[in-house]
Amino acid sequence: MNRKDRRAAGKRGGGPGLPGGGSLFGLAVQHHQAGQLVEAENLYRQVLAGDRNHFGCLHHLGIIALQRGQPQAAIEPIGRAIAIDGRNPECHYNIGFAFQSLGRPNEAVKHYREAIRLKPDYLDAYTNLGNALLQTGANNEAIATYERVIALRPTAEAHCNLANVLARSGRLEDAVAQFRRALTLKPDLVAAHNNLANALAGLGKSDEALVHFQKALALDPKLVEAYVNVGNVLLAQGKQDEAVTQLQRALAVNPDFPDAHANLGNVFLAQGKLSDAAQCYQRALELKPELPEPNNNLGIVLSAQGDFAEAARRFQLAIARKPDFIDAYNNLARAFLSAGQTDHALGALRRALAIRETADTQALFVQTVRVLPVPPDVEDFRALFWRALSEPWGRVNGLAPVAAKIIKQTPAIGACIKRAVEAWPRRLPADELFGPSGIAAVADDRILRSLMETATIADLDFERFLTSARFAMLQLASAADASSPVDPKALEFACALARQCFVNEHVFASTDDEAAAARQLRDKVADALASGIEIPELWIAVVASYYPLRALPGADKLLDKSWSAALSGVLTQQIREPMVEAELRATIPALTPIEDDVSQKVRQQYEENPYPRWAKADPAKKAVRFDQYMRSKFPAATFRDLGKNEVDVLIAGCGTGQHAIETAPRFIGARTLAVDLSLTSLAYALRKTRELGVPNLEYAQADILKLGTIGRTFDVIESSGVLHHLGDPFAGWRVLLSLLRPGGFMAVGLYSEVARAGIVKARSFIAERGYGSSADDIRRCRQDLIAHEGGEAFPDVYASTDFYGTSDCRDLLFHVQEHRLTIPQIAGFLAENGLDFVAFDLEARVATQYRMTYPDDPAMTDLASWDAFERQYPSTFSGMYQFWVQKRA
Repeated sequence: MNRKDRRAAGKRGGGPGLPGGGSLFGLAVQHHQAGQLVEAENLYRQVLAGDRNHFGCLHHLGIIALQRGQPQAAIEPIGRAIAIDGRNPECHYNIGFAFQSLGRPNEAVKHYREAIRLKPDYLDAYTNLGNALLQTGANNEAIATYERVIALRPTAEAHCNLANVLARSGRLEDAVAQFRRALTLKPDLVAAHNNLANALAGLGKSDEALVHFQKALALDPKLVEAYVNVGNVLLAQGKQDEAVTQLQRALAVNPDFPDAHANLGNVFLAQGKLSDAAQCYQRALELKPELPEPNNNLGIVLSAQGDFAEAARRFQLAIARKPDFIDAYNNLARAFLSAGQTDHALGALRRALAIRETADTQALFVQTVRVLPVPPDVEDFRALFWRALSEPWGRVNGLAPVAAKIIKQTPAIGACIKRAVEAWPRRLPADELFGPSGIAAVADDRILRSLMETATIADLDFERFLTSARFAMLQLASAADASSPVDPKALEFACALARQCFVNEHVFASTDDEAAAARQLRDKVADALASGIEIPELWIAVVASYYPLRALPGADKLLDKSWSAALSGVLTQQIREPMVEAELRATIPALTPIEDDVSQKVRQQYEENPYPRWAKADPAKKAVRFDQYMRSKFPAATFRDLGKNEVDVLIAGCGTGQHAIETAPRFIGARTLAVDLSLTSLAYALRKTRELGVPNLEYAQADILKLGTIGRTFDVIESSGVLHHLGDPFAGWRVLLSLLRPGGFMAVGLYSEVARAGIVKARSFIAERGYGSSADDIRRCRQDLIAHEGGEAFPDVYASTDFYGTSDCRDLLFHVQEHRLTIPQIAGFLAENGLDFVAFDLEARVATQYRMTYPDDPAMTDLASWDAFERQYPSTFSGMYQFWVQKRA
């Protein structure tokens, strides 16, 4: 207790006592006021021996207990005093103080409020009430209480208290204003400088924050919290060595300050010093075992070291101590994923999503469901998955195979698919395909509808069902005339199917009779457009499932009429958006000429078939510094920090822009240039960039082989799936390296000779039979590949999502130029060109399997071991070798 808390010590004696009791009580009060607590307590107890209900003695015995730091001992006598006379505000204030000291804020709040009711200008009671309300989580009430304190007496401390609760409530701008008022009244208020600095740091004003931290330390050089806070700000600025210095100063002041050890661990973790970080976290936990953050961060270190079981235990400890710790849930899910425990990972993420949804948790949900052997057949999971697909929470094309599995679990749709597959290659009419439930059961499935509208459905059974469904819709439309009533469910399904066919570029095969019927319906729509007569919506939707609508003569006239929402979506996709792209082509600058023969052929391919086709981008995550991104992604890797808060990024070969759109907002202070050979691809990328409002991303047409002439250099260059389509991949790679600044990083994606053996086999099949690369040839070739040797000949082809779209399939199997490399070839190039290998970008299961196979390579950078590993597990790099390298200074 302080002087203010002892103010009741001489104010009231109480009722009648034993003869002479009043003077004895007065003597006790004198001793109490003189600080002679033992003598005062003895005298109070003598009075109580004669009058056990003496109000003043009971109250003052409680005050003595508080002065001795014994709040539990204070509650009984003060409580008895209140029972005798509950109208004394000091009694309620002091027992409230006792309850608050014991961590019982709800009881404290009740008594502080009673003290204020009895004494409306009781300033100390208002202040402590605000503190107790904070402990109960009632932040808004605490704010109102502190505002009342300021109204009564606008002291610097009162403004500081209000600012603290505003900051705690996330109102940082308001908090800063209150801290500044406090400092106007009292410029040397240390807590105000320190806490103002914290609020400024939270607003991203780190330089100003450092000024106030330094002022706090100048006033109080032993303020260990300020040294720790300075270290945190410097770490956020990427000044890791300076952060270490500040945290070591904190430990010099107080070697047993747990936050200093924990935050020093954070710096070591950011530097990739995993063992040092682990020691710091363990020391912090020795000092204060209940801290959740060091357990979480120690778990991160253990995961990076491959000890997923102990990492999971640490994450679970963090959650036990902080049940709403979303980062710990996410890290627990990552540990389970790395250990191959996908069901446990999904459980952790579902618990996290039930507490609070974050972009990181949503992205991990997508990552997890993509590797689930069997998705759970429960409604709450389907609801989450639908949101992941429709909002989206990740790349929808990556979710398409999982979505197909989930939809097949639906009895009505599963039965439709089964009927279509069993009848194949015969197409089924609507009544036979959809069965007794009719089309409504299919059309009402929101996962199916979202999937059809936004992603290429990469599933062979599903393709046969949708191919048959398209035929069924064609029959219905061909039998209808302008006056025929249309089943709204049939129209909605036909529109969703049309959008799917546009996404996959009409890759579904047609029989001769079906193709003739489709042409006849297309001509009827064209004639109706020319004559201006009414056109049934179902006709348009079905034609759009066989041909791109913009190819129809007079298709623009369709935009002049009012249509249903479902058909309007089809018209936007197939007419409006291509019109915008056609206009944007003329606005894209050409940085270099395209003169190389191979480059011209590749450009022509992508002008005809831009790749990849996509509708929704991976949602943007919170931007971080480049070094922070790399340390988080590759915590066990060894590399030199770039040390920059702003970076120039080149995406060399951006295609239709999906990767560029996801990369540009990823890094704080990034300026991104994305180049490609194809104007068609770039126009698509530019339209999507403008739709999504992605800043600091510019596009240009250029040939990688000529980029050395543009007069620009970059800190980061990404070129995935591009170099192997050049005449000489290594020549293009060397050009890009000439643009990379010393110490810069490059992300490269190259085809693997080992992993693409199945693709090479399919390309040989195509070459032997002389298929061309037209859409008709691709459709015919696909069916022949599927039918060859009973559908078992090309499993790697059927497993690729690129097999299920026309442009995608052309890129996969019909590319005009393809090179495949081996790890030794890559290693040789790195050695010859001054590049250090940083890490492969791997799925968690692959990294775990490698660690188990090669435990002596904890950084996972031994390319000779990786070469042996790939030969043991040939599908490891079935997509590509995706890896990062760093240019030596």
